[in-house]
Amino acid sequence: MHSFTTAGALLLGSMAGRALAATAVIPADVPFATPWVAIAAPADYVEEDEAAANATDMTEIPELRRRDIRGALPVRALAIEHQFQPVLDFDKDGCYYTSAIDPNGSRNPGLPAAGGVPPNCLRAACREPNRLQNSNVYSRARCNNGWCAIMYEYYFEKDQVLCGSYAAGHRHDWENIVIFVRDNQVKRVAPSCHAEYSKATNSPRLQGQRAKVVYHKDGGRTHCFRYATAADDKIE
Repeated sequence: MHSFTTAGALLLGSMAGRALAATAVIPADVPFATPWVAIAAPADYVEEDEAAANATDMTEIPELRRRDIRGALPVRALAIEHQFQPVLDFDKDGCYYTSAIDPNGSRNPGLPAAGGVPPNCLRAACREPNRLQNSNVYSRARCNNGWCAIMYEYYFEKDQVLCGSYAAGHRHDWENIVIFVRDNQVKRVAPSCHAEYSKATNSPRLQGQRAKVVYHKDGGRTHCFRYATAADDKIE
């Protein structure tokens, strides 16, 4: 199952202190679509299917959401970082990314990677629209001999593998995507997966100049990025 959004106009920043700010989300039935400015959801918003499946957990989650959401950093990204920022597809068994730190220096405390009620426990408390509405992507770019490499770093509050267990999961998760550009064209996409870049491609699917990338659960392992295929353009 997929829930589609884009990083195209979401918050973009840099390890060197640059950041681009905008708030946008995508309708869930539009794969890799152009962003539109979002209306802030209520603090206790949950998807209907999650509320039904996780009724036992919902008693504490609204307060948790209000307390731990961090505001985004201001606009400072380079033009090239805006231009080639990937568009993302989030499978429904994982979190949305959000901001790791706010302008006051307050760090996101993350979420415990355990608990929850099947089948939605892996995304419990971290998949509300307010995550994307208060998010940053942290970026840096380096260019040499006609090539540019742009790294986009994403923060997730948890990476949970099993319902009711910490096994193999952890609080806090960072994943990144490296885009290689030459002659103003995307030539290679290298998504991180389990601290490696072994599944890079020289033939990425694009939306305009933006690579399409999927955040998914890698079989029985934790979550990571992979490059999109034709099947990811279809709603499941």
